[in-house]
Amino acid sequence: GRFRLIVDGWATFNPRACAPPRRVLEDAVSPSTIRLKRASTIAEIRSGASVERDRVLSTSELEGLASALPASGLTDRTVAGVWLVLATGVRAGELLGATWCGSDFDLAELKSAADASAVKLGVVDLTAGRWHILETKNQRSHTIHLSDYAVKQFERLAQFREAIPGDPNQPSPWVFPNASGTGPVGVKSFGKQLADRQRPPERRLKHRSRDTEALLLPGGRWTAHDLRRTAATLMAELGFGGDIIDECLNHMIESRVRRVYVRDRRVADQARAFNALGARLEVLSAGARAEPARTVPRARRRANPARAQRNDIGVTIR
Repeated sequence: GRFRLIVDGWATFNPRACAPPRRVLEDAVSPSTIRLKRASTIAEIRSGASVERDRVLSTSELEGLASALPASGLTDRTVAGVWLVLATGVRAGELLGATWCGSDFDLAELKSAADASAVKLGVVDLTAGRWHILETKNQRSHTIHLSDYAVKQFERLAQFREAIPGDPNQPSPWVFPNASGTGPVGVKSFGKQLADRQRPPERRLKHRSRDTEALLLPGGRWTAHDLRRTAATLMAELGFGGDIIDECLNHMIESRVRRVYVRDRRVADQARAFNALGARLEVLSAGARAEPARTVPRARRRANPARAQRNDIGVTIR
């Protein structure tokens, strides 16, 4: 277990304490510098062991997922988001921070709105077939090659593009706008929608989906990050090496020497990997495309944005 030490009302962790609580006090705490409330405030908590998740959706589960998604109660936006994570390997926060190329908005304003929702700002350019994420978890930018399959998902999302509040002629820049239309949805929204549909009926959360078992799969509970892991696994099964997959998923290269001296991001190899992955998903998700599209109630009339001088990622800089 792990031990929590309450010091002046604040909790601190001793991650892997190897000694009993009193021994920890004797060896690690100086009474002259730290005032303790009382001995009883030291409590052992069972926070669980650090376990590395290894959940990967099998091909049969992906086929089952394609059949389950249309009837799951998820919006078409979220369904497309599931397939986009599989097709591009992005993290949930990167998915939800996507904006449309050509949006006539100040980049700093978009970045501020993305930060407020704890998502990563990115620009989707369907004409160029790329998705540029300005800053990722590992503090570097990442450009994703969009396969034909990924482009189809974004084209599907474009059908639901809405106008910004107060200006019916100005389309929203966000691929996944929040309910008020003022920014992107929060980073936890996507995962919550998936989790709500993978629980027993008696554990349904109040005011949440009644389709509690709609996305249950034989292999057990799965998360948005498991979709990312599944994308990597599919690439490996298709014959691509770990170094290419790492670049596709924008992993930080473990070797410091390689990070410093090898600056090639293997762009051509990434494109081949993403195209092969998209072709594989095209086959596995064939059943989902047979379902009729659901209407998004909040969709508004789409208008052509005004032309302006833009930078190389398609966002107007003011």
